[in-house]
Amino acid sequence: MGFVQRIKKGGWPDLRRNRLYQEFLCSAESERENVGEELTDDIDEYGIRHPLLKPSTICFVHEKSLSAYNITQRGKSHIELGVRCQDRSGIRILSKKGIVISAIADGVGSCALSDIGADCAVNTSLDSLEAQLEQIEMPLTGNIMGKLLRIAMNEAYDSVKTKADELEVLMYALQSTLTIGVYDGDVLYVAHAGDDGVVALLQDGRYCMVTVRHKGDIESSVYPLQSKSTWQFGMTKNVVAYVMCTDGVLDGFVRNRYENERIYYPFIMSDFEGVLKSEIDVKNACEERSRILASEEYRNLVTDDLTYLAVKNNKHIEDMSKFPEFDKQKWEDDTVKYTNEREQALSSIF
Repeated sequence: MGFVQRIKKGGWPDLRRNRLYQEFLCSAESERENVGEELTDDIDEYGIRHPLLKPSTICFVHEKSLSAYNITQRGKSHIELGVRCQDRSGIRILSKKGIVISAIADGVGSCALSDIGADCAVNTSLDSLEAQLEQIEMPLTGNIMGKLLRIAMNEAYDSVKTKADELEVLMYALQSTLTIGVYDGDVLYVAHAGDDGVVALLQDGRYCMVTVRHKGDIESSVYPLQSKSTWQFGMTKNVVAYVMCTDGVLDGFVRNRYENERIYYPFIMSDFEGVLKSEIDVKNACEERSRILASEEYRNLVTDDLTYLAVKNNKHIEDMSKFPEFDKQKWEDDTVKYTNEREQALSSIF
C-alpha cells in the first residue's frame, strides 16, 4: 500500500488534546462563485479555523512579457459532500528580476485537515523562494536553484509539522502534495512531491510533462510532501510556457503511464499559443479558463477539486516558428487501442 495513512471519518478528534488554532492571513475573495455558498468565517466543530480559498490571481510583467494566472475551484464531489476545497495554488512575480514563482498543492483526501496543510505548504514555499531570490544575483544557475528549492521544500515540510504541533494532531492529518516552479523566462526549475504535474512547451515546438506522478502501490494512493525520499528536483531549458495542475485536472488531459502519459494538447493550446500583451489579456484568459473548469460539462467529467496554473513568456510565443501539431484521429485511434488492451488484459484474468 502507499505511503498515505488512512484516517477514518469520526476517528480524527481522538488525536486532538485541545482546540488551539491559528489565524490565517489570506484573501476572502468570493469563493461563492466556485461553491455556490455565502462566504463565512470557516471554523469547524472542533474550533479549528480553516484558511479560506483564494480562487485566482493574475500577473503580468510588461518589461519581460511574462504572464501568469492561477485558478483553484472546489470540486463537484466536495460540494455535494460538504467537504472543503483541499487544493491551493499561488503565484509571486519578481518584476525587476523577471522571475515567476508558482506553487500548487492538493490535500490528501483521507486526511481531515489537509486543506490547512496544503495552504501552509504553498504559502511557505512561495515566501521562502521570494525572500531568497530577492537576494540572488542574476542569472540563476542550476546549482543555486537546486539549493533554494530544497530549502523551500524543507521549510514547507517544517511549516506543516509546526502547524500540526500547534493543533496537537499527528502530522499525517495535514498531508498534501506540493509542486513548485521557478521560471526566469527561459529555464524552468521544479521541485515536486505527489501526483500533480507540470507540462511545458519548448522553443522547438515539443511539449511534455516534466514531472513524475508519485503515486503509491495502488492508483488512488500518493507519496505526498511528507515522503521526503520521493521528492523530485529538475530543470528544463528553452521553456516557452508551462501549466501546473493538481491531479484532478491533470489526469483529465494527461493519460496514465500505461498510455505513455500522452497529452491531449487542445486542452492547453490556448495557454501555449496565444500572445497576451496586457494585464487585461491575462485577466480574460484566466476568466475563460475559469469558465471551462466551472462548466457543467467539465464538472461531470472531473469531480475532484480543480487547480490550473499557467505561465508563459509572450515574447518567446511571438518568436515561435513552429507550434505543436495535434493529430486528433491518432488520439482517438490510440484511445481505442489502449481500451482494447485493457479489456483483453482483464478478460485474461477473469
